[in-house]
Amino acid sequence: MTRQIIITPGIGSNLIHIGHTEKQVRLILGKPSYRAIFPRRSYFYIYRKQGIDIDFRKRGGIVNVIFFYAASKKRRTGASIITDKGIQLGDLYTKVLDIYGEPDKRGGAYTYRSGRKLGGWLYYSNGIQFDFDDFGKICTISISKSESTTNLAENQS
Repeated sequence: MTRQIIITPGIGSNLIHIGHTEKQVRLILGKPSYRAIFPRRSYFYIYRKQGIDIDFRKRGGIVNVIFFYAASKKRRTGASIITDKGIQLGDLYTKVLDIYGEPDKRGGAYTYRSGRKLGGWLYYSNGIQFDFDDFGKICTISISKSESTTNLAENQS
């Protein structure tokens, strides 16, 4: 049985936190399936079997965004996660709106250069984003710093 990961907006999960180093992530999740560099200078650890990607922004950086994916043809196993408010991968768009309320930002259908399609997305400034498939089900949940934490840090410098 896979242990369910509890994720909290703006913080991370009960395993990985925003701000962890590459070394801390490797100690917790092990060696990644592979590392990848994407446009805009992002540096990722890809954990295919866990359904998790970690964005460090640059080599030697700290965790900037944690992506949790539902099972798919490309990813044999999806992440076993639940938010601190009870939302899981595969839940419907309407359930997210019922529990989290109106998002700070939203977008419609989108196709990545890789060909991956999204049915839409909802972003909340507390540090959580939900991506949906063509059926309105959550296919990705990403966790980042909350905007209030980011703004506070910027104001203190």
